[in-house]
Amino acid sequence: MSELFKDNDADISIIRTKKVCIVGYGSQGRAQALNLLESGVNIKVALRSSSKVKSRAVEEGISVDDIEPAIEWADVIVPLIPDASMPALFNSKEITSVKSSKTFVFAHGYAVHYETIKISEMHRVVLVAPSAPGKALRNEFKVGSGVPGLFSSERDDRELALSYCKAIGLTRRGVVETTFKEEVETDLFGEQVVLTGGIPKLIQTAYDVMVDAGYDSKVSWLVACYEVKNIVDLFFMSTFDSMYSSISDTAEYGSYISGDKIFNDAVKNQFKEILESIQSGKFKDRMSSLSYNQDLESFRHKYKNLGVDKAGASIIEKLKS
Repeated sequence: MSELFKDNDADISIIRTKKVCIVGYGSQGRAQALNLLESGVNIKVALRSSSKVKSRAVEEGISVDDIEPAIEWADVIVPLIPDASMPALFNSKEITSVKSSKTFVFAHGYAVHYETIKISEMHRVVLVAPSAPGKALRNEFKVGSGVPGLFSSERDDRELALSYCKAIGLTRRGVVETTFKEEVETDLFGEQVVLTGGIPKLIQTAYDVMVDAGYDSKVSWLVACYEVKNIVDLFFMSTFDSMYSSISDTAEYGSYISGDKIFNDAVKNQFKEILESIQSGKFKDRMSSLSYNQDLESFRHKYKNLGVDKAGASIIEKLKS
């Protein structure tokens, strides 16, 4: 079993001797920049002059510069931009004109693993992947905690990678050493079949079935959506056995007979097909196709204003008051 590295395994002074450039100030960029700043790291955020988030970064105490001078200034460059935007950045003169060796730290290994970008051999490449969105990474850091994560590096860069992990709060919980290949393939698979593909679709479908059967939309939302977090909390940082021991015998018995009916061998085979499409590069090819942007907008339109969302919106504010 892989070792879990904690705060005592990392030396934060290593990253404090480096000049760090964060490219982008989205959810992950903002979280990592602020966490690094509060950890005593010398940072700049690189943004286009037209960026709409530039004023926010400055207001939050971040030093902001244009991309080319910021990259030239830095020892460590952390591109925290969408995977689809990586090729444009790495093909730009801001990167291709760099003459000295830099260390690139990626929060997700997609562009490196699938080789959608080319990085000069004079540069070093490190992976530091938080196991949470930027909002959670930032919120946990602010209360003195953190989120777990993964890291990968050549042996010579291992201490730097762990130091960076510590500076953004990952080693407060713990980090596991991995490879770019493993991080990318498991991350995409987990997103697609569980986190952002499986769970939302399961909730949407269950809600629709109940409403179609004549049940009240608010009741259906409470059962199919609201109660999910309560159940997840029972096995989060624990076990499924712990969850089963915390629910009624009726719920436990029903989960066994119906769970196996829903997630049968046919579904498992679908899971395997999805994993194979990730491993083989078929999913990457689809993302790289000319129809990608059109497909994405089509999906966004299809899943906008869902019945389950409308039902939730009608009750959430009242639940908060």
